Amino acid sequence: GLDVSRATQTMSFADVVKQQKLVFTEAIEMKTLGSVEAEEQFMQTVPSMLRVTLPDTLPIPERNAITQAQNELVLAARERASRGFLDDITDVRMLSIYGAFFLSTGDFASAEKVLSRAHAIAPKKQLTTFDYVKASIGLGKYEQAYTLAEVSYKDSPLYPEAAKWYLIASVYAKKYETARNEIKASGIVPPVDGDIISTLLSQGRMTDAIALLNELKARKPEYKDAVDAYIKELLASQGKK
Repeated sequence: GLDVSRATQTMSFADVVKQQKLVFTEAIEMKTLGSVEAEEQFMQTVPSMLRVTLPDTLPIPERNAITQAQNELVLAARERASRGFLDDITDVRMLSIYGAFFLSTGDFASAEKVLSRAHAIAPKKQLTTFDYVKASIGLGKYEQAYTLAEVSYKDSPLYPEAAKWYLIASVYAKKYETARNEIKASGIVPPVDGDIISTLLSQGRMTDAIALLNELKARKPEYKDAVDAYIKELLASQGKK
């Protein structure tokens, strides 16, 4: 890998992106033992290269050069992931990495294709399942997301992340009460999480979101002021609509 912050001191960010593409594609093409590791790093580096915030003062030509370099980087990674998907028929780890890459670029259809295969091979692999749930939600396949998340939760009810994705999927599938009651019935405190709260808000379930925030406040009194301020903001924004 390349130390991006150090590299940008000596060359433009567009050139850094180009160099990343070159370094990785060459390492992968070599087909040595290091190629697999290079490929993993490539898939995980691309999203961070896309997330870089460009300063507003950046001249337009330079901005355009960066965008073009980023597009070429994504295309190279997409091509590699698509090719790898055809080669690595049963390598769950690589399939999961390709799936996470497609998710990070917002390509839910490709993510679903790859992750459904990974899930079929290793249905108990939690992180792959959660990504498959995310891809399903991204495609609007809410029932599919709910079923996946529910099975995953029932497999390991004590795993907070499994409960979290079960709740998130349940909001989209309009089964939030069912999921919450089921988690409560098993004697587990349903998780309170920023992602669950923002999901509830995005689906117009302000009352449920506020109820969760109040639960958080009861559990962690040190957050009281911050939570109260946030609830006040939410109510004010609803009043404006």
